[in-house]
Amino acid sequence: MKDLVLLLCWLYRGCADACFEHVVVAAAHYDRTNASLALRTRLLDAQAAAKARWLPAGLVVVVENDVVERSRIEVERRGLAYARNGGYPGHGFELGAWRWAMSEILPHRDVCADAVVYLVQDSMVMNAPPLAHPPANLTATRLFSFDGTKGLAGVPRSEDHWVPEAEIAFARAGSDPALARSRSRRFPGAFGPNLVGTYAAWRGLLERGFFDMLAVRSKLDEQRSERIVGLFLAVVLGDEGSIGGDYLLVQRPSRVIRAKLPFVKTMAHKARSRDQLHRSLISAPKGGLDKPWANRLRCLEAWQANASRPTLTFVDDERSCGLGCRFLRLAAALVAALDAGRRLALSPSSRWHFGRHADYFEPLPLSDIRLTLPDRHPHHINEWTAPDDVPHEAVFTRASLDNFWHFYRVRRGRRCRHPCLDGLDQCEQAALAAVYLARPNRRLTEAAANVSMEPPYAAVHIRRGDKQRERKGPALSVSAYADALKRFPDLSRVWLMTEDPRVAEESQSMGWHLTEFSRTGKPEATTEDIGAVALNSLVNLEVAVNASAFVGADDSTWFRFVLMLAMGRSGRKPRVSSLASGFWTKGGFGNCFWRPDACVSLGGLCNATTHLLSLWLVLLVVAAQSKAYSGPTAALAAAAFPTLKLREASRDT
Repeated sequence: MKDLVLLLCWLYRGCADACFEHVVVAAAHYDRTNASLALRTRLLDAQAAAKARWLPAGLVVVVENDVVERSRIEVERRGLAYARNGGYPGHGFELGAWRWAMSEILPHRDVCADAVVYLVQDSMVMNAPPLAHPPANLTATRLFSFDGTKGLAGVPRSEDHWVPEAEIAFARAGSDPALARSRSRRFPGAFGPNLVGTYAAWRGLLERGFFDMLAVRSKLDEQRSERIVGLFLAVVLGDEGSIGGDYLLVQRPSRVIRAKLPFVKTMAHKARSRDQLHRSLISAPKGGLDKPWANRLRCLEAWQANASRPTLTFVDDERSCGLGCRFLRLAAALVAALDAGRRLALSPSSRWHFGRHADYFEPLPLSDIRLTLPDRHPHHINEWTAPDDVPHEAVFTRASLDNFWHFYRVRRGRRCRHPCLDGLDQCEQAALAAVYLARPNRRLTEAAANVSMEPPYAAVHIRRGDKQRERKGPALSVSAYADALKRFPDLSRVWLMTEDPRVAEESQSMGWHLTEFSRTGKPEATTEDIGAVALNSLVNLEVAVNASAFVGADDSTWFRFVLMLAMGRSGRKPRVSSLASGFWTKGGFGNCFWRPDACVSLGGLCNATTHLLSLWLVLLVVAAQSKAYSGPTAALAAAAFPTLKLREASRDT
């Protein structure tokens, strides 16, 4: 045994001097959707298999971009090293994860100074023997390259959104910003970005500020980083090579070619052409969005980021508007702005009792238009009234909302004409607007990360309080909502959203999950700690939108907003069991779910027989009220409904 130990020590340069010669640092991020968790399993299995085959004596570190250690157990049980990026979300995605590994993880591991360190996305899996050690003529280079002058997905080629950021990035890394303007010549971008170099080279670049060049928070930022990192390597370090070649040329559906690649990209789907491959890979979403919707979201981000565009100013002039109400108004304003070829900006004048938009979400552009806001919401000068000929000084107020419904009625109204929303119906346009507007900031992200709900599950919303007073009728019992859940026998776990402490208490006996929060049942506007109420509601929102099915009443603006956001993030209409309330007015967001999967009455579920009977009785009433018809069924209807008077259906119903 002693001889075997001595032999192993000699093979690894002696026990005291043993160090890792090959290191893979994989940046990762997984949300709580079923698709993302399934992809995590696939990627971690692939990384573990690659390590066992190609790097049995190497180190593979998975650095998770999250505010909690969500995947430690899954990573470590596969024999991989785990670390959570403590700089997230300020320093997120690839650059942020690598920065954390270089500064906080690898210095505490035995890594050789001349070790080959691969800095990759977690979807990049080793596919061939590693580079020889010690490496010859290697400092820092790309794993794969691509044409760095290629336009950003979802951004018009005429708009160089990444060039100003490149100048700032170069300055942060101690380089001449003027070098960033050398984009006129072709240069190799860093696909992914995915990089390879020696440990000594990466440590030197860390001290130089290379990993702090960019604060990557979105997919648009990630696309910029591919170009900025590639340009930095080319014009500052003088390196224009890559060990894997041009990604778009080598990733062909040929096993012979793929077998020779140092790394392969493990995806959850198959691309059918080189162009589709490029679009799908450089725009792979981190938050679970389907690819077409992710591209559209980046298009909106790019559109809103262009400060040279004229604006439509949104005014929070309704103090009593809750979270759902406010976001449905805001989504309407964004659709109106895009249809007019403008970007949406927020007025600094606000009466919204929840505070500022940026307190919970990624900030929106700010306008310099200020208005005097009285207690009521009167009409304002330059108020938005129609989609055509919108002046630059136009403001979107509460009064503008009624005009908006008139023009943009679901199924019969106007569609927004904008390249980011082209081909979507009114419901899909509103859903995409909701996704852009409700991008959580760091505060909300960290708060939501503390709430754990393993999918799949159903989300239930039970609204009482002021909404119940508006309904002017008996409240639906909690058991009625439980009956509605029977529509989804595949879901045993339930996430409950409610402000009523009695509902929260009753739900405990059913095993439903909800946030630990002191519910008073008081109107939100009268609550002392309004910020805590808002944060709790929005944490509920973040958990609920990942549900597999939804139960609630459609006369609640909050429930309708949850459905719109869930639809936008998933790219498809969710499964809904809607409690019948007859609220199909205001043309837009409620009507997107006008045909619920199941109807709920005070006594429980409405089955198909109930629907047919109701339809038959309605026809009898119509026949009885018609002057052109009389007969035995008319007499029957009159007897069944002696006091019923029909009202002319509104145009929007």
